[in-house]
Amino acid sequence: MRLSMTKLLSLLVLIAIFAFGFGNSSRALDKIQESRVAETAREMVISQQWLLPHFNGELRLQKPPLSYWTTAASFQAFGVNEFALRLPSLLFGLATIALLFIWLAKRLDKETGLIAALVMVSSFIGMRYFRSAEADATLIFFITSSLIAFECMSQAQSTQQAKRWGRVMMLCMGLAFLSKGPAGLAIPLLTAILWGWHRRLFHAKTILLDGVAWSLFLVSGFAWYLWIMWSMPDIANQFFTKQLDETFVSGTHIQPWYWYLLHAVEFFSPWGILLFPAAWFFWRQRPEHALIRLAAIWLMVVLVLLSITVNKQIQYALLLLPPISILLAYYFVHAGEFLQRAHRFLGIVLLMAVTGLVINIIWKHQPNLSLLVLGVFFALPFCAMRWQAQSMRNYLLLNVALIWALSASTIYLLAEQYFLKTEDKQDIKVLAQQSKQLRPMFQFKPGNGAISFYAGDIIKEISPAQLDTLITPGKPLWMLTKNSAQFPGVKSSVELHSGSWAVWRLEK
Repeated sequence: MRLSMTKLLSLLVLIAIFAFGFGNSSRALDKIQESRVAETAREMVISQQWLLPHFNGELRLQKPPLSYWTTAASFQAFGVNEFALRLPSLLFGLATIALLFIWLAKRLDKETGLIAALVMVSSFIGMRYFRSAEADATLIFFITSSLIAFECMSQAQSTQQAKRWGRVMMLCMGLAFLSKGPAGLAIPLLTAILWGWHRRLFHAKTILLDGVAWSLFLVSGFAWYLWIMWSMPDIANQFFTKQLDETFVSGTHIQPWYWYLLHAVEFFSPWGILLFPAAWFFWRQRPEHALIRLAAIWLMVVLVLLSITVNKQIQYALLLLPPISILLAYYFVHAGEFLQRAHRFLGIVLLMAVTGLVINIIWKHQPNLSLLVLGVFFALPFCAMRWQAQSMRNYLLLNVALIWALSASTIYLLAEQYFLKTEDKQDIKVLAQQSKQLRPMFQFKPGNGAISFYAGDIIKEISPAQLDTLITPGKPLWMLTKNSAQFPGVKSSVELHSGSWAVWRLEK
């Protein structure tokens, strides 16, 4: 029986919803970047000031606003809560893997498309950031969309068709730039230029002479920046210059140029262990398919750009995930019999790891519905795949890939639910909600967006030096902090506490 595109896509979407959405509505804000998006979007909704982002009451222009807007729109529709906060990332993640699967299934084969999508769904870095309310999922979607549109433009049968794809490409590049800045423009543009030059297929005139394409690009990517520069030039110049300086010149996350190479296996685990045999495979086989060449150039462009930037952080490595997923999927499908047997052996090891983890959790905790749901969900795809594969080789291949993907997803989700320590974030949530009547309340710089988010109010950031000007006799103030709030000449006492966090009453 032939593989059904609709059934495979439905199966893929179900796995992705499980991987990206399971437990998200009950998980407190657990990253600084996520709390910045959460509080900035919340303040947008409360103030209805969508053009000027604010964070803890202060203007925030360090990052482009698209992720703030999508999150604020989710809050507007579903209320200010963790589910609505992470919904845009989940939807952009779903859209990315569906788009990647459809594109690869049409240009290569369904097996490669499905496995590439599974790599994106279940790799450590994909699970980490498609489950998080940050700008990265939005950026990945529009970069991937722009390069798919470019490849479709190169395959166009008519000038009109090429123009349509060119316009889609320019629109997506603009929106990628509006998602997270220069990377959204540099990656698709450099990849398109290098691949087009390599293939002698670059449709320069199609884009350069198309006023509609340029209009879409400029409006989607730069209209907001131009408005900010026109309305507040001095402030805008200060913020934008600082962003460029921290990315390319100075920064707080300085690492050597080879840092991403050192951590590649870890970031893309469990699929990362295939990077070495896959590199050997491509070196020996040197496949000529144009799409594989595009993925290789895409990967090299991202790797070079990430290597030359001063700041290096784990979320930036997410930019490598789409091209790596394509190349690993092609390797997974076309590897020889010896390597296929090795893949099956590693799949058995992963399955045993899941089994051991579940037994450990049942032994230490009361078994609950979530474990039953995981177990049932884990078994269903293999039953379905038995009726979808057109040969025993495809059946084994797809089941091995499913074992890898579902084992990795299950390990990540169970570890997140039962083993990761998130008490600090829960403490912030408890204290911020319990102390809503205690005002005025402040927090020390640099501020934590989770405090304002859970307080439902703007908790302004101050430095210790500002306390003298804020505290007056007979008028106490409160500080929510993890650090001690004891200062000379100030009477301080703990009003509320939870874990290592406390609300301090300060007065003279």
